[in-house]
Amino acid sequence: MSDADRVVIDLAARQHGVVTTADLAAAGLVRRAVARRVAQGRLRRLHRGVFLVGPLRGPLTGEMAALLAVGHDATLSHRSAAARWEILPPTDDPVDVSVSQGHPRNRPGIRIHRTRCLEHSVNAGLRVTTPLRTLFDLASTIGARDLERAVEEAQI
Repeated sequence: MSDADRVVIDLAARQHGVVTTADLAAAGLVRRAVARRVAQGRLRRLHRGVFLVGPLRGPLTGEMAALLAVGHDATLSHRSAAARWEILPPTDDPVDVSVSQGHPRNRPGIRIHRTRCLEHSVNAGLRVTTPLRTLFDLASTIGARDLERAVEEAQI
């Protein structure tokens, strides 16, 4: 195993199994080396510029991959944040990500929300809107009864 592979594996271990093209380049892997690892199944493209290292996805791989694909100020929000805070159960819906800058577009598996004020915390190494902000975001996307249950769950 090369030194570059060790660096990539160490980083992936801290990032729920995923790395970016920039991470691979910083580890010393050129485009051809990345393509070879993709062909061998050692890297699998999840989003443009984001790769799964190895064959196994962890429970938060999709969320981390979405955050890395969207950019540096990307933050889990709405239902995805509610699932992280255990306010609502997880779903198979696209990952909800909020940004305060730029104009990224929705991508397969990612639903982008734009906001001027982005209050966040860190949960399991992921940027996530605060529980209060998460409830605020949910208020515009779920029914009154579900919101009531979410508020009760957040209090617990």
